[in-house]
Amino acid sequence: MKANYSLIKVLRDAANYLTKHPTSYSWYRTDSCNCGIVAKIALDVVGNTGAVSGTWKDLVDLYISGIEIEGFVESKNLEDYYCSSTNIRYKDVIKQLMSLGFEVEDFDRLERLKDEQGNQNRYHKHVSHLIKWLHGEANRLEVELNNSNKAEVKVPVLNKLG
Repeated sequence: MKANYSLIKVLRDAANYLTKHPTSYSWYRTDSCNCGIVAKIALDVVGNTGAVSGTWKDLVDLYISGIEIEGFVESKNLEDYYCSSTNIRYKDVIKQLMSLGFEVEDFDRLERLKDEQGNQNRYHKHVSHLIKWLHGEANRLEVELNNSNKAEVKVPVLNKLG
């Protein structure tokens, strides 16, 4: 994930939403799973419901390659594939998340609650672990952003006059 304040806010807002509404979470539905909740917060469409078969990794792979994933969609073109809960093309949802700072591998990291080393949380289907991961990721990105901002601040060097 590319650290920026908008992405950090979305991650925190998603965690706060789930803290208040834990029953809106279902790992088995693309509209209310780990990525689905973050997408709905990012697109400000919380409350809508609807899902597709497959995973967000499948959707992103399809978005990147344009190739049909066996058993996933009838159309080979993600252009024609809409989220039933928002009526927004999945292509546009993915594009929005990527413009927010998501990178291709982040969809799988979020869906499986993987750490920076790629280790999967075995409880990745539990809302409490998702909330903890979202807060942790937001904190990590904030530290990264603050450190990069500090590195960019240049202190002028004053020359001593004789």
